[in-house]
Amino acid sequence: MNIRIKHRFSGEVLISLNDYDGEIKDMIENNKYRYNFSYTDLSYIDLSGGGIDLYKINLSYADLSHANLSYACFTHADFSHTDLSHANFEGADLFRTNFSNAELFHTNFSNANLSYADLFHANLSHANFEGAYPIWANFSNADLSHANLSKADFSYSDMSHANLKEVINRKHANFEGVKFKKSIKNEEKNK
Repeated sequence: MNIRIKHRFSGEVLISLNDYDGEIKDMIENNKYRYNFSYTDLSYIDLSGGGIDLYKINLSYADLSHANLSYACFTHADFSHTDLSHANFEGADLFRTNFSNAELFHTNFSNANLSYADLFHANLSHANFEGAYPIWANFSNADLSHANLSKADFSYSDMSHANLKEVINRKHANFEGVKFKKSIKNEEKNK
């Protein structure tokens, strides 16, 4: 099977490698030269597992839908305007990561470190934050409708103008010091 990393909009093949030789995974994991993977199609890629450090990697405007990124380290990474719908970030380190304007529909952030992350205007509807740690994160103007907030620690985060309609298990999350200025809240679903 051949892996092709394509420009997200033009379709131009940027890298074409055989996935059995592991070159693409090694190149991304090593990230020695701070590769710029913006506008690339990396949907369904599997970068799961501990020990993968992708510090300051640029994945803005990329397609990482359905990607398995669990337990990887993406501190200070740029996922702005990226499609991460149905992606798995379980247990990942996302400290100070930029997710502004990202598509995070049905994304799994369970037990992930999202402290100081920027999720401004992100679509987080149906996302799973169970046990996540997004303290001091920016959720302003984000859509968190139908998201699972069970046992998550949102302390001191900014949820100004955020959509919190029908979130799941809001009562089981920590909201100490959170800014809710003009947030949209109504019913909560406890499942």
